[in-house]
Amino acid sequence: MRETLDTPSPPGSPYAGSSAQASAKPGLLECIFATFALLTFSRWMAALLSADIVGQYDGSALARSLLLAMIYLIALSITLIYHRQELVRLAFRNKLLIVVVGYAVLSSLWAIDPSASLRRSIALCMSLTFAFYLVIRFPLLRILEFALISIIIVASSTLLTELAAGGIFDADNRRWGTVGITANSAGRIFAVGALLAVALWRSPWLFQRFDMAVLALILFCLAGVDAITATVSMFAGIGSYLILTRSMPSANALAVRIIAAALIVIPIALVALNYFDEILGYLGRDSTLTHRTYIWEAALEKGPPNDIIGAGYRSFWVPSHYITDVWYNVFGSANTEIGNGHSGYIDTWLELGWIGVGLIVALFVQMALRCFTGVAYFRDPAAAFFMALLAFGIVDSITDRFLLEHSELVWMLFMVGIIGLSQRRRQNIEQNQKLANFGLNTRLSDQS
Repeated sequence: MRETLDTPSPPGSPYAGSSAQASAKPGLLECIFATFALLTFSRWMAALLSADIVGQYDGSALARSLLLAMIYLIALSITLIYHRQELVRLAFRNKLLIVVVGYAVLSSLWAIDPSASLRRSIALCMSLTFAFYLVIRFPLLRILEFALISIIIVASSTLLTELAAGGIFDADNRRWGTVGITANSAGRIFAVGALLAVALWRSPWLFQRFDMAVLALILFCLAGVDAITATVSMFAGIGSYLILTRSMPSANALAVRIIAAALIVIPIALVALNYFDEILGYLGRDSTLTHRTYIWEAALEKGPPNDIIGAGYRSFWVPSHYITDVWYNVFGSANTEIGNGHSGYIDTWLELGWIGVGLIVALFVQMALRCFTGVAYFRDPAAAFFMALLAFGIVDSITDRFLLEHSELVWMLFMVGIIGLSQRRRQNIEQNQKLANFGLNTRLSDQS
C-alpha cells in the first residue's frame, strides 16, 4: 500500500508535531495568517494591494515590503515569546543554513552597493526567521497544505483574469498574463503547486475531495503561462517523488532505485542534448533560451570584482557604473536594465563568489541526505516531497532564480524542508529509542 501524508503515525512521527505545537496548538486565525503570508510570498497579494485605480501596478513594491514587515514582526514575536528554547535547538541543528544567510549579510561589507545588499540580506534573514516560525508552530503537513491553498488562489485568479480578457480563447495568445507576477515566477509557483498536489494526493487536507480538480487547475495554468523550464523541472521533481514513495523502500533498495533511475535518465539526457536545437524549436524556443545565453555571456565576461567573495548579495545587478558594461554588451545600450542573470547558479557566483557556490552545494547535499534518511530509515513521505522539491530546484536554477531569494515562496518551502526534516529526524530517533526501551523492559518483565 502506498504511504501518503495521511498515514497514521505514532507520537514523535513526522506529522505529530513538536512538543511546542502540542502545548500551544495554533488556532484558525493563525492558520489563516500563515496561509496569507505564503500567498504574499507568491507576490500575488501585494500586487493587488499596490494596484492603482486604473489597474496598473506600482513597481516600487512598497505595499509588499510593508506587508512582509508586518508578517515577519508578528511571526517573530510569537516565536520569541512562546518558543525561545525550541528556536535555539532548531537553530543549532541548522547551522549551515544560518551560515549561508549570515554570509549573505556579511557580503554587504564589500558589496558594490552596500545599502542595497544590506537591505535585501536583512529581508533574507527575516525570511529565515519565518521559516523557523512555521516549523515550530505547525506540522509539515499543515505547512504544505497552506502553501497549496495559496497557490490555488493564484491559479484561480490567473484563470479568471484570462477568462475576463478572452485570452484563453485567443489562438495567438501563447502566454497568459498573471495578476502582478511575471510569467517565469508564475510558472515556478504552479510547478511547485503540482508537486504539492501530488504529495497531498488523498491526504486529509482541506480540498481532499477535489484532488483531481486542483491538480488539473494548476497544470492548466502552468501550460497557460508557457514556462518551459518550470515544466521540465516539475517532471524532474515528480519523477524523484515517485521513485522515493513507491512502497517506501529500505536504504539499500532505495540506493538501487536511484542508481537505476540515473542509468535511465543519463542516456535520455545525452540524446536530448544531441537534438537540443530541434527540441527547443518544437517548444517554440531557440538555442539562446529566450536570449538568456546573451546575458550569461556578458555577465560571466564581466564577472564580480572578486571571484572568491563575489560582488555582494543582490548587489551585482543594482544600477551602477560597474554593471553598465554588461547591459551594453547585451542590448548595445547601457540604458536598459536587467534585474537578474536568469540563472540561480550564475547569480550566486556573481553575488557571493565561489564561497557562496560552495555553501549552496553543501546545502543541497545536506537536504538530500536528510531526505534520503527520512525516506529510507523513517519512511517519511514528507521527506520524499522535499527531495522532489530539491530535484525541481536543481533543474529550475539553471535558467531561473529562486536560490537565496528573500521573501520567495519556493525558497521559503526549501528552508522549511531543511529545518523541518532536522526536527523530524530527532523526533523519530527519540520515538525509536522509546520503543526499543519499551521492548527491552517488556522482555525483562517476562523473564522475571
